[in-house]
Amino acid sequence: MMPKQKFAKLARSSNVEDMQSKLSRFFSKNPEGLCGTLTDESEVDSNLLCPAKRQKCFPDSHTLAVQQTLDTKEIACSISTGTLKKIRKFSAFHDVIEEQMEFGGSSKRENVENKKQKHEINLFDTWDSKRDSALPCDKRDDSKQPSNVLLLRNPTKTGDCNNISNNNVTVKYTPLEQQVLELKKQHSGMILMIQTAYKYTFFGEDAEIASRVLNIMLSQHHNFPTAIIPTVRLHVHIRRLVEDESSTTVSGSQQKTTNLALVAFDPSTGETIYDAFEDGPCREELEQRLEHLDPSEILVPHSLSQETERLVKYSSARVDRLEDDLFSFTGALVQVASFFCKQDGSESDSPKFCEMTDLSPLTVICLSVLIHHLKQFGLERALRSDALRSFTSNSRYLQMDATVLRNLEIFQSSVGSSKGSLFWALNHTKTKFGSRLLHEWVSQPLRDLTVLQSRQEAISELLHSESAIVHQLQEILCGIPDVDRGLTTCIHQRCGPATLYAVLQTLGKLQTDLQALSALAEQDLQSTLLQDLIKDTVELLSNIQPFIQNLNQQAARDGDKTKLLHDYSAFPSVTKRLEQILAVTQHLEDLKPGIAHTLGLLRFDYVMVSGQEFLIEVQQKQKKLVPHSWRKISETKQVIRYRTSEVDTRVRELNQLREQLVADCHSAWLSFLAEFNAHYFSHKKAIKNIAMLDVLFSLVQVAKQEGYCKPTLVDVEEVIIDIEKGRHPVISLLFSSGDQFVANGTKLKSSEECCMILSGPNMGGKSCYIRQVALIAVMAHMGSYVPAESATISILDSVFIRMGARDELFQGQSTLLLELGEASVILRKATRRSLALLDELGRGTSSCDGTAIAVATLHHLLTQVQCLTLFVTHYPVVMELERQYKGQAHNYHMAFLVHDKEDKSPEVLTFLYEVTNGSAGHSYGLNVARLANLPPRIIQHASEKARMLESLASYKCFIRQHFQQLWQSSDLKGSLKAFRLAELDHKVVMSK
Repeated sequence: MMPKQKFAKLARSSNVEDMQSKLSRFFSKNPEGLCGTLTDESEVDSNLLCPAKRQKCFPDSHTLAVQQTLDTKEIACSISTGTLKKIRKFSAFHDVIEEQMEFGGSSKRENVENKKQKHEINLFDTWDSKRDSALPCDKRDDSKQPSNVLLLRNPTKTGDCNNISNNNVTVKYTPLEQQVLELKKQHSGMILMIQTAYKYTFFGEDAEIASRVLNIMLSQHHNFPTAIIPTVRLHVHIRRLVEDESSTTVSGSQQKTTNLALVAFDPSTGETIYDAFEDGPCREELEQRLEHLDPSEILVPHSLSQETERLVKYSSARVDRLEDDLFSFTGALVQVASFFCKQDGSESDSPKFCEMTDLSPLTVICLSVLIHHLKQFGLERALRSDALRSFTSNSRYLQMDATVLRNLEIFQSSVGSSKGSLFWALNHTKTKFGSRLLHEWVSQPLRDLTVLQSRQEAISELLHSESAIVHQLQEILCGIPDVDRGLTTCIHQRCGPATLYAVLQTLGKLQTDLQALSALAEQDLQSTLLQDLIKDTVELLSNIQPFIQNLNQQAARDGDKTKLLHDYSAFPSVTKRLEQILAVTQHLEDLKPGIAHTLGLLRFDYVMVSGQEFLIEVQQKQKKLVPHSWRKISETKQVIRYRTSEVDTRVRELNQLREQLVADCHSAWLSFLAEFNAHYFSHKKAIKNIAMLDVLFSLVQVAKQEGYCKPTLVDVEEVIIDIEKGRHPVISLLFSSGDQFVANGTKLKSSEECCMILSGPNMGGKSCYIRQVALIAVMAHMGSYVPAESATISILDSVFIRMGARDELFQGQSTLLLELGEASVILRKATRRSLALLDELGRGTSSCDGTAIAVATLHHLLTQVQCLTLFVTHYPVVMELERQYKGQAHNYHMAFLVHDKEDKSPEVLTFLYEVTNGSAGHSYGLNVARLANLPPRIIQHASEKARMLESLASYKCFIRQHFQQLWQSSDLKGSLKAFRLAELDHKVVMSK
């Protein structure tokens, strides 16, 4: 999902001792109403530094390091006595078992001891991969401090802040060096850069690190070695410092299963997703969630297991490592409770707060870290308790892991492009927020039969209806800006008047247009879903018109907040200031007759020059009439401009009032914006309704393509996939108009034939066929039409796939290990209502081992799991399982034609791409070698070798069969004679 900006949070349980007693002691200090921070058993130093506050800045901005006293109101909250009991009960209920912990082997007691020695908290500064601006640290009011200072965390030194010094008290330091020493004492463990003129300078040990990492020259200057980088290359060198491998700390424990939690947040839309789950050593559950969410930044503690570290490290997202202390459950509970109680303005014992206590401890920790992180950027306003939703539910969504998304090319094709993916084929949306909703539908197909049927009914009506309302709804969707993100910008209070006016205009137009269609929708539309979408959207946007009417369009476009609202009656400070300004202006007007009399003029008006108002302009020949008390402002060859003392006084008063008016109007603007944001969730829901209309129309465009039908969805005990003349939904779009895609049927039933064993020549279309079946099933679980003549599909619980040959060398995983890891996931997680696709399992090892693995896997699926299975293989032994599991498994192959040649060169094939009964006798790999333009001599030699190996295998099979006959025969002499004759005939056939 936006270029989107998404944040993801990952935590692991920490070793917490005596959690309940700690909470009890903390809350018992003030049982009626608590305001304060939760600390360890050690005394808190009054000079303890607050966490470094990070704010957005631009590449040319600079940062000061500032020390602040700990503000006890930052995470304070007022909690009722009843809630204390709930929190204590919640803490006791979620007391974490020590065996479940994975936090680098460190205990809570060790963390406490470390905290006693550590009075400074420095967050790891990060850089956005799409912006090269540095994130600033705290600010400190210190006149001795350099004006431009940038601090980065030093990954190699965390303790002694005097390492930069040579500890020689007789050394005389320059003023700059003294400032460097002072800053290093205040920020131990940080890399310090100071801007001097056009360059940034590193000192001492920091210079040595910079020289090593950045490969720049190290030189001695006064008492310290120094290294220098130019300011124009700051963003490049900062990125290299941060990404240096030496700054990575890896620790963890080897556990077979681990409890993980994840919270994902999109600041552009306010969407917040959480999940807590148990994962195995391969971290396939975590990989599935990261593949679905596609985060741009991942926040993790320093202590990670090697398995999690390997997955996170090689993800495409930026990884930001935070202090382990932030991932403490005790402090997290207090911070989460404080944040949501203050935000909602509700009592701490409200239903919303009670819902928060239902979250797992790890999820609470992730929420706490998310809140802490968002506060650094001022993005916490969009995090609302009402917007929290679980990542997935096994009972609600069709499960697809990262391997399925990748091999089925759901969002990206094999070449890494969105073109050629299923999402590309289905995406005909007209709005950005509609495209995001379609992405959600594709990534999480539903299992709710009622909802899916309502979507099908809506698509069918939009497809076949001849009512004018269909065309009018399509016109409404055209040209809508991304108002979904506009609403989030407003909730962050980072929008200007022009942005707010554009959002209001869009929402107002939607409300007006849909209200005009409400009566016609009830009359012409039969779909309950479509009627509800239109009706609900009109009601949700009914409060928009008062905001539009009170907003001055021209002032909003100009950004003039002093004239932004037509009615300031709700803001008495603004009306009072306007009255004062009017009085001063009137007084200045009243002075005009006296000025005219002094100058001997019948009529006089003030002039304004270069922004200076209320100037008295006098011709050069009339300057003798000007009193000496008048103050000259400016002069040209023709005129002189003056102000009287009284005009000067009134102008100064007027300017002061105008400045106060700007401040008052800004406060009024924020109040107006807050009043609008109070309807944030109703407006978001209305936009989601519009997005759903957009997605439905997109699926209507898909259904209009030739050969699409509405599938019949069934939710019964027996699992069925019955597809007539199905086609691949993407490949047919990529074909030119002259090409034709060969349609194939599929019939699988859990009580009868539940497994198709598919063989055939290489490049015959086997992989394409099994992908086609899975994609049709996924589209059906979206409520979409599918590319087939007819289709009956049961509600499935999951889709699994094992396909392709690849390795992960950076993760230490070979081709075979990845192949068997994917098969292991299928064997462990597949159920009777799953669809499993296995393509050439076992080809990554020898023929004997590969055949054994394939046979054992298919045997387990047929006897234990009994799921719907498509099994592609070239192994004859696997094909022979049809006889063993008659009625359950059946052999099929991709049809082809063989063109015989007079010489002994390999056969030439024509692929028919049609699924046919029976197994294929050969794989015809040499035909692919010919297509790959291998040298003819190599192909000829390979052909001869293949015939020799086939003859040997055939002879061995012949010997084995006749030996069994001899063993069972009672007439040994006659049987031996028959065997010799048969052997002679067999050799004659082989020689031919």
